[in-house]
Amino acid sequence: MGKWQTKDQLTKLLCNLVRIPSITGSQAEEIFPDFVVQQLSDLSYFQQYPNHLQKNPTGDDRFFITALVKKAPDVKNTVILVSHFDVVDIKDYGRWKEDAFNPEKLTSMFYSHIDELPVPVRQDMEQGNWLFGRGTMDMKCGLALHMSMIEQACEGKFDGNILLLAVPDEEVNSVGMRAAVPKLLNIAKQFDLEYTTVLNSEPMFTRYPGDESKYIYTGSVGKVLPGFLCYGKESHVGEPFAGLNANYMASLLTAEIELNTEFCEVIEGEATPPPTNLIQRDLKDEYSTQI
Repeated sequence: MGKWQTKDQLTKLLCNLVRIPSITGSQAEEIFPDFVVQQLSDLSYFQQYPNHLQKNPTGDDRFFITALVKKAPDVKNTVILVSHFDVVDIKDYGRWKEDAFNPEKLTSMFYSHIDELPVPVRQDMEQGNWLFGRGTMDMKCGLALHMSMIEQACEGKFDGNILLLAVPDEEVNSVGMRAAVPKLLNIAKQFDLEYTTVLNSEPMFTRYPGDESKYIYTGSVGKVLPGFLCYGKESHVGEPFAGLNANYMASLLTAEIELNTEFCEVIEGEATPPPTNLIQRDLKDEYSTQI
């Protein structure tokens, strides 16, 4: 029996990964790669080829992981398994945040308080097995599955080469992925590889409320992230017509753009999501009567 091949083994690995609170920018994010490297180092393949498993610096005290399993010296075809191990903050867990990184305990607590949860969540929980916790789906379960595939590759289960890539800072500035690109090029040159596919194990999304379809995404989608600065004219609140309120300007801009399907692209029957406002705020440090 392998190390990460059964449901129980994968669940244990996932819980161990989630217990490391690797919020983007935290110290835990910096040390997270040490755990993964240590786990992979136990595999006999990496004991035989230690230079195939590396913790690589991003240049800002963080690291990304590369783990290559080469089928044979003359095999070039390589599949990249890409994942990220940083997670977003836990403030939105509210009173549950103390146990946000303890999947077994949090799941048990959710089931014992199921009547307090939203109806869609209750319906899901009543239909199947669920494991809750920050990062369980986005995306440490993907990393766990990739580690399982790496173990299978070490045992010769695949025809080609497998390269695991796990990066930090996906949730904010993509420092990890941008640092990894030149490393991937160097690895391809060093080991005579041809990258044929990149498999990203991010969770899928529903296309509409109540959608129960399962999706596999192919290709790629671009991202446009515009920013706007609305610069008004200063005035006292008692003389509002003497000024121009930047908050009002921003609200009109948001109303024009928010979920506007005219900005969607449709290619081969697939539509991109409409735009939505990710952050909006003013630059005043404190309340005042000034526009």
